[in-house]
Amino acid sequence: MSTFITKITAQVNKDHVNNVSYFKYLEEARKKIYALCRKSGTQAVIVHKSIDFIKEVFDAANLTIETTVQEIGNTSFTLGQKILANEELIASATVVIVTINPKTRKKVSVPENIKNLKAKNILI
Repeated sequence: MSTFITKITAQVNKDHVNNVSYFKYLEEARKKIYALCRKSGTQAVIVHKSIDFIKEVFDAANLTIETTVQEIGNTSFTLGQKILANEELIASATVVIVTINPKTRKKVSVPENIKNLKAKNILI
């Protein structure tokens, strides 16, 4: 789980936080997943991402990002991400990641450490 404090530079007209900023927060929270893939000799490549914006966020909001592994395929896995402010859902995202060999750039099996996150229902 990752926590962020929104900054005034992310705001639109000193009003709500720009929706584009959410993608940056979600990316920052996924760095733990990328590190796990590198640790097992693979590289994580995003092939799809989508987001549903549910509620506005204003400056100085404390945001919590929850990331879970939702599905595991042979060479890909799907993450579910939620952005929360004071335990209220602000946005939800889905990210599909393919694992590749960093040298050959060919798809490889999803690493065991990622599969374990799903099996143990671990919140990242």
